[in-house]
Amino acid sequence: MDTLDFHRVVLLFDLYQSLLTKKQKSIMEKRFLDDYSLSEIAEGLSISRSAVQDTIHKAMQKLEMFETNLKLLYSHQERMSLVDALENTELKESQKTLLYKLKDVI
Repeated sequence: MDTLDFHRVVLLFDLYQSLLTKKQKSIMEKRFLDDYSLSEIAEGLSISRSAVQDTIHKAMQKLEMFETNLKLLYSHQERMSLVDALENTELKESQKTLLYKLKDVI
């Protein structure tokens, strides 16, 4: 998995983790947030390495399905792109202040 794919999985997990099962959420946290190896996760949960890999695969499919249907990540990226474009225009100081506050909220 390259860096962009990894980053996307982490962003999708951040948005949709509450929609995963407890087991999927736990394994995804260990793998993508805590940087555990598949073997370390398997050993800690007393399951096979292939079961861990299968759970991650299914969770990633679910995350992509949620994004396909809900488009939360896409919408966030579009908002940030518009804010960045606005930031590169001439603005009054009060407008810049509001823009930075908006950026913090998004």
